[in-house]
This record gives sequence, structure tokens and C-alpha cells, in this order.
Amino acid sequence: MERLRKRREFLEVQKGRRSNTGLFAVLALARPEGGARIGFTVSKKVDVRSVKRNRIRRRLKEAVRLDAADLCGEPIDYVVIARRDALTAAFPRLRSELRQAMTKAAGLGRRTPTTTDQA
Repeated sequence: MERLRKRREFLEVQKGRRSNTGLFAVLALARPEGGARIGFTVSKKVDVRSVKRNRIRRRLKEAVRLDAADLCGEPIDYVVIARRDALTAAFPRLRSELRQAMTKAAGLGRRTPTTTDQA
């Protein structure tokens, strides 16, 4: 999975859908083509020390790496904005919430309309 690296790429994703959990917020924006890309944000509000912010970022990268095959089939840009609890949360919980938030933000879990819904 490619990474978002430029500020304008992060700002562009803000136009898309948002999904919030207790550990982070996920923004997603569909692209016309290509593979999925992801960017991570951990602000100084989370912790002033860069050691802890980088640890959160590493945990998020690993969670995405482990679930990349399931999450990254669509051409979607994701931005994960970490919250303070992402540092101390159990890793299985972090993976689960990230998977759910990315799916919801991308709109992949939406119900498709049936003939009865249109009436």
C-alpha cells in the first residue's frame, strides 16, 4: 500500500467521508483509479514527546500491514488521525477498530438498495 506524504494529499482527503472511534478518526476519499493509499497523523495534542507519537504511528502501520489485503482493494485514499488511547489500547482492539473505521469511512459496508427500499 502506498503512503500519502504531501500536505495537499492529506487536505484533499478531508473532502471525503469520516468515521470516528475511540482510538482514532479515519477519513476516506475515493479516487478514479490506482490502488489504495494511506496517511497517518498523530498531533502533538496526543503527546508532546515524539517517541510516543512515533510509537502510535508504528502500531497503526503494522495494523494496516496485517490487514492490507482485506482493506486495500479499492482505489481509496485514507487518513488515520490517532487519538491518545491508541498508544495503550490492546493491539487486537486497535486492529479491529481500524478495520471497522476504514470500512465505514470508505462506504464499503453500506447496504445496497433493494426494490422495496425504492418504493
